Amino acid sequence: MEAPPPIPLILSEQKMLPFNDSSVGGWNLPFTVVPTAIGTAMDVNLSNASLVFISVTFATMCKSAAPIFLLLFAFAFRLETPSFKLSGIIMVISIGILLTEFCGEEYDSIL
Repeated sequence: MEAPPPIPLILSEQKMLPFNDSSVGGWNLPFTVVPTAIGTAMDVNLSNASLVFISVTFATMCKSAAPIFLLLFAFAFRLETPSFKLSGIIMVISIGILLTEFCGEEYDSIL
């Protein structure tokens, strides 16, 4: 069991929270925290539900493709400029995942 944090640390962290500021208003919380919480809850629940149909090792291999999608969306929203180095990184990750999952498993049908 972990020890609770000291009271001065809790009080100092509450002063640094962004929604304690009076200029932010009460409408910021439902539009920032709630969608993030719903998305996180859906991620956890759908990941657990997928384990009925696939193995844990295969799910872990599929999750290793997250950097590929992250870079592709960064390119799409112009957060990152495409370069040969990043394209090479995407290709290496993609080839590694393909080689890992090439002799994959047999899946239970959903129906």
